Formats: sequence, structure tokens, C-alpha cells
Amino acid sequence: QGQVQGQVQGQVQGQRRASNERERGQLRSSNDRGGETAAQYVKEAMSYERQGKFPEMIRSARKAISVEPQSTKGYLLLATAHIKMQDAETAVDAIESGLAKDNEDVEL
Repeated sequence: QGQVQGQVQGQVQGQRRASNERERGQLRSSNDRGGETAAQYVKEAMSYERQGKFPEMIRSARKAISVEPQSTKGYLLLATAHIKMQDAETAVDAIESGLAKDNEDVEL
């Protein structure tokens, strides 16, 4: 019985892994069509931060989140922009949203 449970758990984990890989592949292919990736939007947001262009930083962070919702970098940048704009409440919301995706991310 224990061996059967182990096999079933292994199959379920394998199916989850395959599903996650398919989702990531779909994300990549949709990104390729648009030409932009989450990493590009993150870099763009960071550039806007250095320039003090916080509304633009927010737009880029939101685009990064829309392209790759599981990545917490977009949420962190979004929160940072709101803090820079003295909107702490919205910054906290962004951090909480990021933590809902990955509650072990030490950056958040």
C-alpha cells in the first residue's frame, strides 16, 4: 500500500511539473510574440527608478507582473515606486500580493 501511494504521489508531482513547464512555455511563447519579457520590464522599471520617473516605473512593474505573475521582482518594484510616491498603503498591497505568490522571498 505504501509503495502504491508513493507511485501515485510521484505521478501527481510529475504531472504538476509537466503542467508548470507547459505554462512557462506558453508564457515564453506569448512573450516572444510581443517581443517583451518580464526581465526587460524589470530592467525598464529599475531604469525609471534611477531617473526618478515613478509613474513610468509603476507601469513597467505592472507589465512585468502581467507577463510573469509568479515572479516577485515586479511586486517589489511596484511597492518601491509607491513608497517613492509616498503611497504606503498601495505599497503594502503590492508587497502582500507578492507574498501571496511566494511567501519565502526574502526581498519582500
